[in-house]
Amino acid sequence: MPLARFEDCFFFSVQTLATIGYGKLTPNTRVANFLVAIEALVGLLGLPSSAPLLFARFARPTAKISFSRNALVAPYQDVGP
Repeated sequence: MPLARFEDCFFFSVQTLATIGYGKLTPNTRVANFLVAIEALVGLLGLPSSAPLLFARFARPTAKISFSRNALVAPYQDVGP
């Protein structure tokens, strides 16, 4: 059956990509295979999608500059407008 062959290839590729392994403890049913595949893909995509969000949160620049309501424009060191 072509669908069964496709499922075997799909689950093999997910287990290979997620480095789950091929030991004696393997999922036996289709539902278990889908659960392992979803878990592996979420695990692989979870870190790359959350890392930029965490980096953006902690790498945000914080300037401690106070601004005045009035500006003073004057020559500075003999250079002026």
